Amino acid sequence: MTELRGLLWRLFGLLAALLLPLALTSAWLATVVTDTDAYVDTVGPLASDEDVQTAAVDALEGAAVTSVEDATGTTLDAGTREQVAAAVGTAVASSEFETVWRAANRTAHDQVVRILEEDNDRQVTRDGRVVVELGPLYTSIVESLDERGLVRAAGVPPIEASVPLIRASDLDRVQAAYDLLDAAGFWVPALWLVLVALTMLAATERRKAAVWLAATSIGGLLSLVVGLLIARGVLIDELGSSTDYDLIGAIWDVLVASLYWAIGIGFFFCVVVLALVAILGRRRPV
Repeated sequence: MTELRGLLWRLFGLLAALLLPLALTSAWLATVVTDTDAYVDTVGPLASDEDVQTAAVDALEGAAVTSVEDATGTTLDAGTREQVAAAVGTAVASSEFETVWRAANRTAHDQVVRILEEDNDRQVTRDGRVVVELGPLYTSIVESLDERGLVRAAGVPPIEASVPLIRASDLDRVQAAYDLLDAAGFWVPALWLVLVALTMLAATERRKAAVWLAATSIGGLLSLVVGLLIARGVLIDELGSSTDYDLIGAIWDVLVASLYWAIGIGFFFCVVVLALVAILGRRRPV
């Protein structure tokens, strides 16, 4: 009977350690990635990020120059182009940009989820990308150009200017993984808690079981960290282009920050458990 219990708690502990990365990832996916409000709140502050603003300026400036040239019927000289660039930079640095950025990301997130859930109502660009549409910010740019006497605001049509995020074809490739994690939701974290409880209940030597759980959990957490680092590299290489590596990296980093925080908390508790067991193990009965 003792041998059976010893085998059981080790098995439960190992399963808990193996399940821990999946539990953290599925909880993160449910609370941050697939929840639109949480996603927008997470990426919203990136409106002030240098990489995001640079990508926005690049997208808007070219479209603005073309639009002004079409409206005026002239080719802009270097000095006028600088004024257009200044107007774009001012608009992107304004508080209005965050409003546009948040609204555009809400729309983009909705499209990403639709694609992942195989909804036929998918809206992508001609090259098959989901984008963050920045056209609404152009009104402020045109008003600024009007004030500078470069163009009449009423004569400038709306433009399409966007920052590319991800290709729909790449989202199609990860649907299976998404479906698995989405289905796991909070059930996997709950199962992990049950396995931890079973490990401690089945163990005849609780200290040894605690060490086993902590040590194997550290291994599971380390594997998750390695997996995230690999995923970041693959994501940027596969989804990015020469012009948006930094943008995609910035969005990825802010999204996984909460997951890294959870991993850090997990490491902390595992180390505390190991330290407490070591300290208590040295105590001698009086």
